[in-house]
Amino acid sequence: HLTPWVMEQLKEAGDLKATFFCVGEQAASHPEIIHDLRTAGHEVANHSHGHESGWSTSRKSYLRSYLECEEELGATARFRPPYGRITPQQARALSKRTQVVMWDVLSGDFDRTRSGSDCLNSLKKLTRPGSIIVFHDSEKAAPRLLYALPKYLAWLAKSGYRVQALPENTSTKSNDKWAGGLRAKPILVSQTPYK
Repeated sequence: HLTPWVMEQLKEAGDLKATFFCVGEQAASHPEIIHDLRTAGHEVANHSHGHESGWSTSRKSYLRSYLECEEELGATARFRPPYGRITPQQARALSKRTQVVMWDVLSGDFDRTRSGSDCLNSLKKLTRPGSIIVFHDSEKAAPRLLYALPKYLAWLAKSGYRVQALPENTSTKSNDKWAGGLRAKPILVSQTPYK
């Protein structure tokens, strides 16, 4: 499983905390990992039950998927739309229940046409104070994640960035450098779903 490896990398880099956006189906298959994430002080957040794209899913089905994931994880404070695809109606409905979170830097680790070095170089170029970074701890992303994450964490520290789980209000930026919450979305390598 890649999620425990990601947790270990964060711990070795200074006991850093991250927000893990979890797919409910995978959380159901690996409750021990959800427990370990919480025990280690990471935030566990909602990434839908079945990783549906909002653009091709009815509002009712999309909200049902959100609720099924909430049931699996317990109450969470945030939701990240799979693929970043959410309709205005879905966003309005969800914003009454949760904080809908997007990102500004995508590691690209899911893209099999890129190398780990490509991902790392792109991350270094795009990271800014207040950035919200997305990594994927998945089988699909593994070759690039395994290469880029440790090197990126070292680069962040050397560059003076502070890494943390998402703050209560993600629109608030502090004056110091903050590479927002390394938002990996678990779980898990032993299964092959997108992630």
